Amino acid sequence: MKDTDLYQQVLGLDKPWQVREVKLELAAKRVTVIIECDRGVRWGDPADGSRAHIQGWTKRQWRHLDTCQFETVLEAEVPSVKYADGRVEEVAVPWAERYSRVSKLMQAFVIRVLEAASSVQEEATLLGMGWEQVNRIMKRAVERGLQRREASEIEYLGIDEPERSGDSQPQGERSEAKEHRPQTQVCHRAQRPERFTCVGSRRGAQAGGC
Repeated sequence: MKDTDLYQQVLGLDKPWQVREVKLELAAKRVTVIIECDRGVRWGDPADGSRAHIQGWTKRQWRHLDTCQFETVLEAEVPSVKYADGRVEEVAVPWAERYSRVSKLMQAFVIRVLEAASSVQEEATLLGMGWEQVNRIMKRAVERGLQRREASEIEYLGIDEPERSGDSQPQGERSEAKEHRPQTQVCHRAQRPERFTCVGSRRGAQAGGC
């Protein structure tokens, strides 16, 4: 089996994406998998199916799972398309989230290692990644988890108050005692001392596809 066919199957790629070349750099201990997109493919708006026109191409790279202890990088030129309403957007690739610098499989691996590591810096050193990159992956994983959660009534509420700020307002962690789902929040004391009102925010994410 050719190395291109191997990575084509391992990455689960289908048209219009295909592995064109695999570069091996022994001195750098790196494998670069070059993926190309069919230039003749027609893109459409995922909202209404109307025709989208290619505005340009951007070369991008993503850190992927290592191959036999060789750092593996995916490389591809990704098209940006313009929709009928004037919006311009880079198309989503199947192996990574839009504008991410690591593949989906690498993200999942980083989260698993993070659960076992004592700190973000320890994991970053272990994986040969920057602290900022690992921390960004962790934050995006939290955001995805919050987006999947459904609003539900809290039957029992437990509040841990580890410290107080300068204005004597408690800042701590609340958890749904029955289901053990911790949520870090900033709480403000209500008029009655035994009651609290918690305020927080949830960020939404807007994603498209082609």
